[in-house]
Amino acid sequence: MGLTGYALLVTTFMYAGQHKLDLFHALCIFHLVGLVGISVKGSPIRDLIDDYEDYDADDKDPVAQFVYAILYYSGLLGYFAFMIYIFATSPRFGPNPECNLQVQYVFFGINIPATNPVLRGLFLANFCLLIIVIPISLLWNNFKKEIMKGIMKVFKEEKADDGKKGFKMIGEVAGRVYIVIMTELILRRNNTTGDSNDWGFGQILAMLMLIGPTIELIAGSVGEVAGINLPLGSSANFCADSGGISRNDLTRFLLQRRYPPESISTVADTLGAIIRVLVCAVDLAFCAAAGAAAAATGAHANGDTVTAYIVQTGALGGVIASGILGVCIFMFKTASSITKTIFQLAVLPIGTAFAVALAIGNRIFGETPNAILIGAVAAGGPLFYGSTWNPPGGPNRSILIFALKPYLVVIFACTGFGFDALAGYTFAKVAENHGFYICKGHAAAAAGVVYSVLVWILHVPQTFLWMHMSGSLQTIKAARWGRAVKDTGKSLLTIPYARGSHIDLYQVGWGGGLEREKAVNTASHKQLG
Repeated sequence: MGLTGYALLVTTFMYAGQHKLDLFHALCIFHLVGLVGISVKGSPIRDLIDDYEDYDADDKDPVAQFVYAILYYSGLLGYFAFMIYIFATSPRFGPNPECNLQVQYVFFGINIPATNPVLRGLFLANFCLLIIVIPISLLWNNFKKEIMKGIMKVFKEEKADDGKKGFKMIGEVAGRVYIVIMTELILRRNNTTGDSNDWGFGQILAMLMLIGPTIELIAGSVGEVAGINLPLGSSANFCADSGGISRNDLTRFLLQRRYPPESISTVADTLGAIIRVLVCAVDLAFCAAAGAAAAATGAHANGDTVTAYIVQTGALGGVIASGILGVCIFMFKTASSITKTIFQLAVLPIGTAFAVALAIGNRIFGETPNAILIGAVAAGGPLFYGSTWNPPGGPNRSILIFALKPYLVVIFACTGFGFDALAGYTFAKVAENHGFYICKGHAAAAAGVVYSVLVWILHVPQTFLWMHMSGSLQTIKAARWGRAVKDTGKSLLTIPYARGSHIDLYQVGWGGGLEREKAVNTASHKQLG
C-alpha cells in the first residue's frame, strides 16, 4: 500500500499546484499518507524480508536501486516540505482562506484550530527537524554504496527476532487505528456533511485504504504461524542417549508437541507484554493521585480554596500525561516512520505538556487561550531534564543510571525536582507575560515539585520491576538438562535445545524473551549434574 501513498502524494502536489486544495483536505491527506505510508515498489519490505538470506547488494542492479532510493527519499522529503508549507501558510492556504479559521484539527481527540500559531509552530519545528535529519542519516549510512546493505542489515536483525515482533505488529496496528479515528473526528467536527450518519467520500476512502495494510498484516501473521512447528528430533535423540534425565511436564510438552524454543519465547514475550500493560494501567492511577495532590498544593500556595473541581482537574491532567506519553512511546518505538510523524510530537515533554494544557484548557474555557499553550511549550524545556518525564511503566532514569551509586541517585533526583519546579514557574510566568494570569510563580513551582516527588516515589517499585524484568540473566545453579528449575529471581525456566552436535541452554526471563546461556558439545557432555 506504500504505492498508494506515493500516488496520493503526487496527486496532492499536482492538485495543490492548481490552487484547488483547501486546508481541510490537506489535513486529511496528512493523515491518509501516514495511514498507508510511502514506497515506490509493490510490497518491497515483504519481498526483501522473504529473500534477505540470499540478498547481496552487489547482485542487484545498482542503477535500479539508486533510482528507487532517489524516488523514495524525494517523495519522503517532498511530503515533509509540503507539510511545512501547509502549516506555515495555513491562515491563507487554499482557494478559500477566509474559511480556514473555522477548520479544526484533532490532536488526541482534542479540538484545536488548524491555524493556531502554537500548533503550527510545533508542527513546523517537527517537520523542519525531520527534513534535516534524513539527509544527515543518508550521509551517515554511506548512500552511494551501502544504503541497501544497511537496509538489509536492519531486516536481518528483525528476522533474527529480538522477541518483539508482536510488539511491532501491535504498534503498527495501533498507529493506524489512531490515524483512522483522528481522521474520522476531523471529518465530523468540521461538519463536512449534513448528516453525520452518512458516510462521505473521505470516510469511504480512509476505510478502503485500510485494505492494503490489513492484507499485509494477515499475510505477515500467517507467515509467522506457518513457521512454528519445527522438528526437535535431535533434542529427543540427545535425551534418549544421555540417560538419567527426568522428562518432566515441560520436557514432555516440548518433545511431544515438537515446539521450537521460539514458541517458548513467544509465550514469555506475551507474559512480559501483559505485565507491562498492567504496570502502565497502575501508572495512570499513580499519576492521577500525584496530579490531584499537585493541584491542591498549588491552590493552597496561591491562597485559594481547594475545591473538588481543582483536585479533579489535577487528577485528569496526570491521567492525560501518563496515557498520552505511554501510548505515543509504544507506537513511536514500533510503528513505521511515516506513521510516526502524526503523533511523534507527544513523545517529547514539549508535546506532552502541550496536549495536557490543551485538554485542561478546553475543559475549563471551551477553547484554550494561546497564552496557556505558549506557557506549556516553554515549560517543556525544563521538563526534559526533570524527574517526571519517564515512559509510563518504565524506570526512573535516576535510579536506572546510578543504580550502583545511591548518593548520585539522590543528587540526580533532586536536580530533576528542581527542573520540574522551574517548569511550573516557567509555565505560570510565560502565560502571564502573554496576558493570561494562572497563579503565582511560587505556587506553580510548588505544584511542580509535589507532582515530581510523588511520581518519582511511586515509580520506584516500577523501576525495580523493570530492572528485574530486563536484567541480565544469571547462570542457573544445580540445574539438570530437561528440568524446569527456579533461579535466584532473574529467570523462570531453563530449557535444553539440541542443534546438531551442540546443545543450547536457554533461559526464559520474567520480562519475556529467550536468551541462550551457553552451548555444550554433546560428544563430551552427556549429562549435566
